[in-house]
Amino acid sequence: KRFAVVGDSVAEGLGEPADGYESRDWHSRIARALRRERPELEHLNLGTRYLRAGEVREQQLEPALDFEPDLVSIVCGGNDMLAEDFDPAAVRAEIDAMATPLRESGAELLFCTMFAIFRAIEMQEPYGSRLAARQHELNEVIRDLAGGHDAVLAEFFDHPASADPGIYSSDLMHCNMRGHAIAASGAIEALGARLRSSEPQA
Repeated sequence: KRFAVVGDSVAEGLGEPADGYESRDWHSRIARALRRERPELEHLNLGTRYLRAGEVREQQLEPALDFEPDLVSIVCGGNDMLAEDFDPAAVRAEIDAMATPLRESGAELLFCTMFAIFRAIEMQEPYGSRLAARQHELNEVIRDLAGGHDAVLAEFFDHPASADPGIYSSDLMHCNMRGHAIAASGAIEALGARLRSSEPQA
């Protein structure tokens, strides 16, 4: 009944228009799908561009807890990954420091791995290899946290669309609206699988 999103620019929903696709970001699409069953659903997006994981925790954890959500998507770490001082263990600790109290409050958590943009766009070396290695590290952090918190995990790193340049915005950092639609679909599918697995067996 209460869906919150915390994180960086990906959580905020940045992305360019795409022909044939509604200009609606991924989390708004998820909220719309949930409202088919829960028309009264409340949706809070706290996502803010440029933030690193520690800043997301400092600025958004308390407002998220105050909202009393029963579903929270935590999407951050990308800005940490692009920084010179990227430390996967530090990112893990910051996200865990958000996930733990949210989970203890009774919220279900939704995590997503990142699309592998380096598969779609030719990048100069050593930048391309460095980005690929860092994406691997960040996605392993996300998978580990999802497992530790029994969270719903939507996997996009190995998604076939990762290799399609047509899902990305011109900044080569964010998805366009086609990419948002694909991400929302994958997240909704993952949420549906969790709901089916929790249904009482006849």
